[in-house]
Amino acid sequence: MKRAARLVLAGLLAACNLIGHDNSQQAATPSHYNRGLLYAQQGQTDDAISEFSAAVRDNPRDAQAYHNLALMLEKSGNLNGAITEFQGALAINPDSEPTHLLLADAYARRGDLDLAAAQYQAALRLGPNDPRAHNNYGLLLRRRGDLTGAIKQYQSARSLSPDDFAARVNLGIALYEAGDLSGAARELNYAISLHANNPLPRDVLGFVLFEMNHVDDALLQWQTAANLDPGSADIAAAMAIGLWRKGNKPDSLTSYRQAISLNRAYVCSDKALQTEGYWNAAAVDVLHDVREFAGAAVCRS
Repeated sequence: MKRAARLVLAGLLAACNLIGHDNSQQAATPSHYNRGLLYAQQGQTDDAISEFSAAVRDNPRDAQAYHNLALMLEKSGNLNGAITEFQGALAINPDSEPTHLLLADAYARRGDLDLAAAQYQAALRLGPNDPRAHNNYGLLLRRRGDLTGAIKQYQSARSLSPDDFAARVNLGIALYEAGDLSGAARELNYAISLHANNPLPRDVLGFVLFEMNHVDDALLQWQTAANLDPGSADIAAAMAIGLWRKGNKPDSLTSYRQAISLNRAYVCSDKALQTEGYWNAAAVDVLHDVREFAGAAVCRS
């Protein structure tokens, strides 16, 4: 099972993941901690890191300062540093569900899948009604090849939060991979109703409709997605296979060349395409026909 690279991670580094002190704690580190919160909310990440670091030095038992420092470090790109600070927060407060969840996400980003799984499970034990935890654990299960387990987690996230865009999109992609085309279409259409200007569910819905042989409807979704994201090589390549299936070879070739101009390495590599779960073997086979018609030279740099 290949990982679909455009799956949607829920809740990572959202502002709501910053933790504020209650009144009893503010006396310990009011200045550095509160300035750190202010800088973080203003998007001044480096200044926030400095203030939260000072808060930790002032009070090494302040789990919330460790947690927020970790968030800022991850936002700055220091993933290993963030993991260390999340671990520090949990050493002080092992019952913090948000910290377990964010540590799990960080481990998953680093590729430590077993460690990530343990943290997702801890988060779900502490917060079984958190749709973000179910969604993100589903992503991990999918990366490990457990599509059935991933679907169950996405369904739990959807049940807990019916308007959860990430859960709807991820469930739609997983159901498509599992062969449930009608279920996939239902979830992706619902995601579109939530965020009509997001091109991802329209792009994937196009592949679902293409496999159902509803090519005109697929092209409509892909064209709308292309209008929303004209720089997407993925969508341009999808347009190429739809137009090819309709017998419109000139326009198919135009779309294919556009896709190559946007990302040659992606469009000309079956392996890269298939990191997206919705580029299944049938879709790639059609793209091979377009590539052969275009001539091998188009894929040479």
